[in-house]
Amino acid sequence: MVDGKGKQDAVSAHDAGGKLAEGIMHIWRTQKSLVVLLFVIVILAFLSEHFFTVYNLINVARQTSIYAILAAGMTLVLTVGEIDLSVGSNAGFCGVIAAYLLKRSISLPLVILIVLGVGLFIGMINGVLTAKIGVPFFVATLATMSALTGASFLITGGYPISMLPRAWRVFGQGYMWGIPVPVILMIATFIVLQFIQGRTTFGRRIYAVGSNPRAAYLCGINTDRIRVAAYSLCGFLAALGGIVMSSRMDAGDPSAGSTFLMTLVAAPILGGTKLSGGEGTVFGTLIGALVLTIMNNGMSLMNLNIYWQDLARGLIVLGVAIPQIERRLRR
Repeated sequence: MVDGKGKQDAVSAHDAGGKLAEGIMHIWRTQKSLVVLLFVIVILAFLSEHFFTVYNLINVARQTSIYAILAAGMTLVLTVGEIDLSVGSNAGFCGVIAAYLLKRSISLPLVILIVLGVGLFIGMINGVLTAKIGVPFFVATLATMSALTGASFLITGGYPISMLPRAWRVFGQGYMWGIPVPVILMIATFIVLQFIQGRTTFGRRIYAVGSNPRAAYLCGINTDRIRVAAYSLCGFLAALGGIVMSSRMDAGDPSAGSTFLMTLVAAPILGGTKLSGGEGTVFGTLIGALVLTIMNNGMSLMNLNIYWQDLARGLIVLGVAIPQIERRLRR
């Protein structure tokens, strides 16, 4: 009788253990980026006493806002199965344009409208080149990246445009309701994009085009228009990120954004966006951007060489991308 009860208890314990393991694996599969974020936060909280200071957390939030806004645009393009290599250069160029116009006493509201329009137009050019003309997205966006970087240096003569109006600093350095303005802009951006992705026909069509362009076309979806729209939104968000970045630096720096590419690709991938398209959310990208920013911040607090940050980002991209590629090859 005791033996039978012991066996029953052992089976129950085994079942409970199996369910726990299954639950943990489900959380890892569905919320991988969130688990990584919590892990990084816990580790850094033990390694650095300065990590949880108010000043440092505000600094992390500000830096995340720039990366997250830019990476959100990248997410849209990745979801349709392509990539925009020019996002960082577009942001830097838009910041230069804003500074150039402000130094010529153009009104602030008009400058913002012009800059957002410029970013949107650049994104649309990328979309037209790839979707309408048929230029491979790698070639098209690489060419745009080079052209925008060159244009930024030509406009500025290689030197930052500084001494901008005080009102310009609000977007990158100001506060509203005790919250940094860049963080408010980031939250608003992600709320709108999450709604677009999950609640609109356009959002569903982005996933359809990324999953199977041919099937989407046969279902009556104008796949070229969706791709152009995704690139255009990416360009618009690049301009918004450029405004925040320029405001935070209080200058239009021609080199700004040129080193962002790895982070802007890593954040969506870490957040669950597939390189092959058809899957990904801006919420996941936000978590990915937080992971990368906090990781960089922690390394800085521990006085580690900046090149370790580059190495870590590269390893993260490989670590997340390789399993995606393996799954794709098995199909």
